[in-house]
Amino acid sequence: MDHTSAHRRASRAFWACLMLATALTGALSTLLRSDPGPGTAVGVAGIGLLLTAILALAARLLLALTGRLGGRAGDGESRGDRS
Repeated sequence: MDHTSAHRRASRAFWACLMLATALTGALSTLLRSDPGPGTAVGVAGIGLLLTAILALAARLLLALTGRLGGRAGDGESRGDRS
């Protein structure tokens, strides 16, 4: 896979993560305004976890797209091996 198609795919994944995070934020907001109860608590916890995971993935994709993400651990770059 060439660099251009990988960059394009990562860019699409980043924007998909942001759209999903926006939808999850709306769902979380709706749940927080609903009547308290065990179902609401489970919903808030579940959506909160999903939202956290999606935002972490989006942040990682953004770092990779901007070139601020270090090299992979197996390639020697991130450990300082310059052989």
